Parts: sequence; C-alpha cells; structure tokens
Amino acid sequence: MFKTFIIIITICFLSLCSSISKILITGGAGFIGFHLCNRLSKTKQFVVCIDNINDHYNTEYKKERVKNYVNGIIFENVDICDIKI
Repeated sequence: MFKTFIIIITICFLSLCSSISKILITGGAGFIGFHLCNRLSKTKQFVVCIDNINDHYNTEYKKERVKNYVNGIIFENVDICDIKI
C-alpha cells in the first residue's frame, strides 16, 4: 500500500511539473530523491538537489548515487537545519 501511495504521489507531482522550470529536491542522495531528481532532469527541468548525507544508512550508497546523477542536476551537500533565514 505504501509503495502504491508513493507512486501515485510521484505521478501527480510529475504531471504538475510539466510547466515548472526550477525544482529544489531535499534528500536527493537517498533512494527516492535520487530517482526523482533523475526523472525530473530528463523532463528538461532545472533540478537542484540538497542532502546532508547523514549516516541514517550507509553514506557510501548516497555518495555513489550523487556521482551517478544525469547531467544537469546541481548537488549541494547542505543540511537545511543549518540555513539561516
């Protein structure tokens, strides 16, 4: 059920993004964020991905994903809790 929910949300999100030109994805080095960034980049969106690459699970997996982004994705190693408003 949870996977179906994520798929439905992602499909709805992607259909809304057809007119958006700049997208910020948080958690983009994780499994879902990585695939979402790559998918959006393939639809000619300008994608900026941020992630703090925490040790919630193996950081080597996350670092390897960042190396494998498709062209056109900008990655920043940032923790959004540290950003001053």
